[in-house]
This record gives sequence, C-alpha cells and structure tokens, in this order.
Amino acid sequence: PICCSIMAASANQSTYERHAVLRSRGAPPTLTFINGVWSRCLQEPWINQKPHYIKQPQPGEDGWPQGLTCLHVFYDGSLWRISSDDDQSVFAVANTDAEHPNTVSRDDWLLL
Repeated sequence: PICCSIMAASANQSTYERHAVLRSRGAPPTLTFINGVWSRCLQEPWINQKPHYIKQPQPGEDGWPQGLTCLHVFYDGSLWRISSDDDQSVFAVANTDAEHPNTVSRDDWLLL
C-alpha cells in the first residue's frame, strides 16, 4: 500500500479519525519511530476490510531510519503488520485477525 503522498487534512480524515485513534507506545529504542499517533490513510482507508493507518516523521521527532518517510499498519489477510511505505521493510507483525490494531494484544506483537 502506498498512500503517504497525500496527507492533506480533509473531511474524510476527520470522519475516519473520530471513530478511533491509534497511538502506539512502548517500542524498544531501536524502533521508537513506531511510537506516536497514527492517521487513517485517505487513499486506502481499508485493507482486507480492516482499518489502514499511516505515520510520518513529525518535526523534532528523532529515531527514523535514513530514507524512511512513512510507515503503515494494516491487516494483510493473515496478520497485522507495521511496514515501510513500499512494504520492503517490516518492523512488527501480530498473528491475529483482530478487527482493529487497537485491539491487538501487546503480547501478540512480534518486533522484528
């Protein structure tokens, strides 16, 4: 999934975000860039009938690997994954069919 190219605020964004906020925390020092607030992807808000979120570096936010400009959290049909925009780098997976990443148990996430 590639949708980080359009991040402008819109009515659709607020519609999706009012239903759920995705916040991640507790990642180890090597993965601190996955901590923080995630936004629904406007171009592709659903993948496999489950919500799709994105996260981009914010001003003053450190720890992002060189060249990484966007992360995605989405359900790929068999597990939840946190990956780069081009899906070439996977940082975490959760082997569960939870309906939303907020409902994935912390113990289900495997950090890679």
